[in-house]
Amino acid sequence: LLAEQGHELFGDEMFADLYSSRGRRSIAPRLMATVMVLQRFEGLSDSEANAYDKTGKPSCAWDDRKAREELVDALTRDAHAILFALDRKPLGPEVAKATTLLATVVGQDVELGESGVFQIVRGVAIDRVISTVDPEARHGHKTASRSFDGYKGHMGA
Repeated sequence: LLAEQGHELFGDEMFADLYSSRGRRSIAPRLMATVMVLQRFEGLSDSEANAYDKTGKPSCAWDDRKAREELVDALTRDAHAILFALDRKPLGPEVAKATTLLATVVGQDVELGESGVFQIVRGVAIDRVISTVDPEARHGHKTASRSFDGYKGHMGA
């Protein structure tokens, strides 16, 4: 119900005062409200709601190479299935934007290995999207040994 009717229950304007008027919102207000309702409904603390061993979030023994490879392969195959299912379908602006972002991340960060298993690309794509929350952020370097994530500065006269 929330997935289908959330936009009617929680309009962005209802929660606009929770956000600064400066800069971009990292998460749409109605999405944040939906998460907060579900968190309360399930009786989860903030830390429990953000735990990666909960249903719906990938669980992985990160120090186990085979487990990591299996997770990357499974998530990539899921992404390809989603993109295939939505291909040439009429999409609303938010879904179209999310679909483009998914295609970008999968296209730049994952490749099919010789064994037929998807793996993380070694190297960095030009203009690589480093954040799904803020797709405009980029890696930068002040020196060869000092890097940062963020934006190029803009100045006007």
